[in-house]
Amino acid sequence: MTIAAAELQSRIIEMVADTLELEIEEIQPHSRFFADLGGESIDLLDLQFKIEQELERCIDLNNAFAKRVETNEAGEVTQSSLDDIQHAYPFLAVDALPCPVTPDGLRDLLTITAITEFVAAAEPKQAA
Repeated sequence: MTIAAAELQSRIIEMVADTLELEIEEIQPHSRFFADLGGESIDLLDLQFKIEQELERCIDLNNAFAKRVETNEAGEVTQSSLDDIQHAYPFLAVDALPCPVTPDGLRDLLTITAITEFVAAAEPKQAA
């Protein structure tokens, strides 16, 4: 199933609004799922389930960065990890994160636009 970018983003916004019980008008492409919209990890799992059911795409947003994140002794994400994330996901605004970046700070990368890009890049779900 191929969906135009604007239509995909519109559908993602509708699913986020439903998941977080928000009005569609409250959600902008740059809205951060956690910081701006008040989402929690369980909400992200719910959204992933909706995406899988409605758009037939499998994504794992909770662990998108897990394999790429290394921290230094102070618990800050290393520059090489940030470079790796930016290389793997060029649509993410890694440079906009406040320094020093902590693993929790990476959650700010998860905007509506980023979720849309993750979905667009995901392989369609295989029929059982």
